[in-house]
Amino acid sequence: KLSPNCSWLVVKRNICDRLYCRKHELTVEILEKRYELVQIMCLQEVAAIFKDAYVNSDISATHWLATPAKLDGNRDQNSLILFRKDAFVAETSNEVTPQIIDHMQKDISLAD
Repeated sequence: KLSPNCSWLVVKRNICDRLYCRKHELTVEILEKRYELVQIMCLQEVAAIFKDAYVNSDISATHWLATPAKLDGNRDQNSLILFRKDAFVAETSNEVTPQIIDHMQKDISLAD
């Protein structure tokens, strides 16, 4: 047998928990513990569900989350920004994607 005492299943489950099942909660936990004083955090390749983990976290008390008007829940390759609330005012941010699209070449499009 490859794993006579089934210890591989325990290791496999731990890997899955950390890399997939609890990915967003663990990411938020890392941001809370290691980066709480950082004023701007640029997050790339973020799943749309990350927003839920953020809302239910302590970091939502210190940082506000800027998201695109259209979160991509299919490809889950969103770019998000966390701004520290005591350094930036949320009401001063605005979505600029429509203006960018207006200046793009007509044969180029953005993914939805």
